[in-house]
Amino acid sequence: MSSSQYKNIKRTQWTALILQIIVVISYFIPIATIQDNRRPVNSVQLGMLYIQDGRLLSILGGCLYCALLFVLPLAIWLITLWRKPRLNYGICALLCALEVISSSCFYTMALHRMSNILILKPSHYIIVFLELLNMFVFALAYLQAWNGNN
Repeated sequence: MSSSQYKNIKRTQWTALILQIIVVISYFIPIATIQDNRRPVNSVQLGMLYIQDGRLLSILGGCLYCALLFVLPLAIWLITLWRKPRLNYGICALLCALEVISSSCFYTMALHRMSNILILKPSHYIIVFLELLNMFVFALAYLQAWNGNN
């Protein structure tokens, strides 16, 4: 692998990791408001409100979403920095896909099941778009790491 290819891969890798940091920061940006008092709610608080709904599906869905909210970005960071870059980029692209799917499903469920107590802003689409963009950047890193024999 030439030095320019290596630099391109590293640049793409760090772009993906910085984008993952932006995704985690975006979880703390208000994406909804409570109808009664107009208090802003971010993704983490929305997960907690969903858990407090009390039904079994709400508790399981909220706990799973809150766990994936921080476990997946941490796993992506750790896996990216291991030694076999091509395999790791593929795994990270799959983890980003799981991140996109879990966020999309959670926001859809919250929108339908909690529509009587909160108003979801369109900013949750930005979070899903950032996660999707991050998945494509890891897929690009996976393709750039192609060496012909691996």
